[in-house]
Amino acid sequence: MNRMMDKHQLTYLLQLLSDSFNEKQDELCQLDAELGDGDLGLTMNKAMYEALLYIRDTEEKDLGIIASNIGLQISEVAASTIGTLIASGFRKAGSYLKGKHEITTDELVEAFAKFNEGIQKRGKAEIGDKTILDVLIPVQQYMKNTEPSEWQNTPNKLVVQAEQHLTIATQLQSQKGRAARYLEKTIGKADAGTKAAVYGLNALSKFLDHLNEEAES
Repeated sequence: MNRMMDKHQLTYLLQLLSDSFNEKQDELCQLDAELGDGDLGLTMNKAMYEALLYIRDTEEKDLGIIASNIGLQISEVAASTIGTLIASGFRKAGSYLKGKHEITTDELVEAFAKFNEGIQKRGKAEIGDKTILDVLIPVQQYMKNTEPSEWQNTPNKLVVQAEQHLTIATQLQSQKGRAARYLEKTIGKADAGTKAAVYGLNALSKFLDHLNEEAES
């Protein structure tokens, strides 16, 4: 079944994302410090918190304008590598959502694809480079290519998919960012970006559970 989502529901999604990255900030920073700058957890926490503040405070109802402005806001307050990538993702999704005041779950999946495209275009990364996209893109493709009821009715399947692709990515050699300088030493080490993707998709799973509960009430 296609659920309808407007600004109210998507505010709750951003609340879940903000809560998740606040909780996981230190863990992600520690993981990032092994191969990168050590600030990924802080940046993700700040980015999602600012996104939540914006959607709560704005009177705008157009989801495309909201997403685009969230991207601009993140680029201002969290201008690290991951912050720039996430901001680009929001702006790309915003272009797709422009003019929409509510969306279906099918359109949410398409917005997710555009979000990934924004990250990919900005970061010039491909599947196999051991980045956040090694989890995000396969899960989005799973959502697109699987009967929607399979993951809408059992959203935890998204988390299972995410963790499977995290395991695959962990065995790769990093090709991007500071981690790439460690060459084969990165094989077998989890990348903080891929781990962050799992936590983000866990929040999405909780959000879909919430939509299911709303539909049943």
